[in-house]
Amino acid sequence: MLMADSIWIKKMNLNVKFQMNKKEWIQAHEIDVKRLYLSMALVILVFLIIAAATQQPLRSVIMILGASIIIVIIFMFINHLILLAEFKKFPLKEETINWKITNQGVMIDSVNNYNTKTGWDKIFRIVENKRGFMFVTKSREFSWLPKIAFQKEEDLEKFIALSKSKVQKYKYTRL
Repeated sequence: MLMADSIWIKKMNLNVKFQMNKKEWIQAHEIDVKRLYLSMALVILVFLIIAAATQQPLRSVIMILGASIIIVIIFMFINHLILLAEFKKFPLKEETINWKITNQGVMIDSVNNYNTKTGWDKIFRIVENKRGFMFVTKSREFSWLPKIAFQKEEDLEKFIALSKSKVQKYKYTRL
């Protein structure tokens, strides 16, 4: 792993790009969705513990578990449909999104004249998972940068080191 020293941070100028397709859209929302599913699983577990503690008949516990599983499956299906509907409305769908990462901040643009510049001081948090990075600005805007956008492992390592040195909250999650 490269260290974030002032020599290359001053010269940092990474250009990465990727196409925002359905797969990337769903992966960009994966962190929040997995947390929601985990919360639902914990609620089901609490119901089962309460049912067992109150000595409900086994048949009632199985019915509660079955109904809970059906509700979770329906919820997952509806959530997936909502994500796909949001993707259809997304102005950058199926477009190549260009990122320019410098020591001053991040610039994002696309063919469709979408342009934004965000200084590192405006980025509140970066959440990394195995597939990419979720940028959260102080105004609660989100941007997704998949790891596949980096053509060289060295550029990915430089980006991670720079991000950790510039952003107050950098977090890796397995979700």
